[in-house]
Amino acid sequence: MNLENAGEDVPTEERRVEFRDLAAQSSYQELMSDLGYINRRLLDVRSEVLGAQNSRLAARHGA
Repeated sequence: MNLENAGEDVPTEERRVEFRDLAAQSSYQELMSDLGYINRRLLDVRSEVLGAQNSRLAARHGA
């Protein structure tokens, strides 16, 4: 999964998430596991972005 083109520094119309080299899953359980992994990664990125936003807001408001 490539998230380098999903950041705030990328123009909105150019933002994207790329999924590369995803082999077919052999079962529904494996598919759900893979989707769970992708979801966790996206949530991690979301947390990092939120932390960076909060830091910028705090600096802007002198906190």
